[in-house]
Amino acid sequence: MSFGGTATDTEDGNLAASLSWSSSRDGVIGSGAAFSTTGLSVGTHTITASVTDSSGATASDSIVITVVASGGGGGGGSGAFQQEANGTVSIEAEHYDANVEIGSAQWNGPVFPAGASGGQAMEAPIGGQPRLEYRVDFSQGGTYYVWVRSYALNGGTNSVHLGNDGSWFNNVVNVSPYNSWQWEGPFTLTVSAGVHTLGITLRESLTQVDKVFIATSSNATPSGTGAPESARAGGGGGSSNVPPVPAITAPATGSSYSQGATVSFGGTATDTEDGNLCGFAELEFEPRRGNWFGCRFQHHGSQRRNAYDHGLGNRLQRRDGQRFDRDHGCCQRRWWWQRCLPAGGQRYGQHRGRAL
Repeated sequence: MSFGGTATDTEDGNLAASLSWSSSRDGVIGSGAAFSTTGLSVGTHTITASVTDSSGATASDSIVITVVASGGGGGGGSGAFQQEANGTVSIEAEHYDANVEIGSAQWNGPVFPAGASGGQAMEAPIGGQPRLEYRVDFSQGGTYYVWVRSYALNGGTNSVHLGNDGSWFNNVVNVSPYNSWQWEGPFTLTVSAGVHTLGITLRESLTQVDKVFIATSSNATPSGTGAPESARAGGGGGSSNVPPVPAITAPATGSSYSQGATVSFGGTATDTEDGNLCGFAELEFEPRRGNWFGCRFQHHGSQRRNAYDHGLGNRLQRRDGQRFDRDHGCCQRRWWWQRCLPAGGQRYGQHRGRAL
């Protein structure tokens, strides 16, 4: 795998030779303007290139890549998750077998919150009651114990349902304290030998789920980001479909505009399997909670990838005439490219300034 980068500085000129490269999984992996490595571990990596000028100022840029296993071992399978030799199973939330749409909603993701295992997690949408499903192959029947690594902003975003095999509401996973990743559990799971389906269902919007851990002992409480992901039948953990890579190119983060001004947005989107995804039919921009703003797109393998910018207002100019609900931060249908700044807490339609 080859990496390349540039680095320029007003005072020092070309600093590409001083670039330092690191992986969120493997630490320091290289240096300089270009290098190659075969040593990246299987899984999702945030690759960061950083540089420091002669005055001590530092800057960096990052990308996300996925390394898939070439044979046995974790990373490339699509079958059920397999138990480790000690009976445990570790699952990355974004490597679901199904994202079941219920109430016209699906889980959002992967999203990229700080502190998540592998840099990715799943986030409950606003509305509906969608479910993430994970197939697990238990070599022996019996009682197991389940922990869920999750994150909550506050008391209104701090719970999901945990269940299995059609009984999707067996447990309520309450996340506390807020604003940090927490392992919640253990929850009891009694199964027979064979493949069973674990389900995580929306209970409160915006709850983030990072990882699931299953053990044979109630004393096996995980810590940190937990154990590496378990292998899957057919070649390993995770999805062989590499997620796309988005970036917002305009406007710049922190830009300021006069109320009522039209703000134009631009972005890029590339994908290992599909190439350029910047076509009008694929790249969409969407509102996020509070004053956040983001773009999202989907490619042929149903992987979704998000890029976020923030600091903009909450008023929309919609091209399809559908209503944007400022109170709930969501909209009924996709919308494209133009957004206007707010004038109070009203709801706005297609025509700027027309309250619904």
